[in-house]
Amino acid sequence: MLSSAPISGGTGIRANKVPVFRNHRLVPYVHGLVEQVLAPLHERYPMKRVELSRFP
Repeated sequence: MLSSAPISGGTGIRANKVPVFRNHRLVPYVHGLVEQVLAPLHERYPMKRVELSRFP
């Protein structure tokens, strides 16, 4: 199993005292993870499954 630090969509902004989350930074992160880490790793060590989870 391989784990990374949690990926947050937090912006540091609050609206009516409620934290604002956005996912615009997550898309480039996931694409980079797949292209630069998972695909090369899969070539050498085939993977059956990859799971990504969102943490607040």
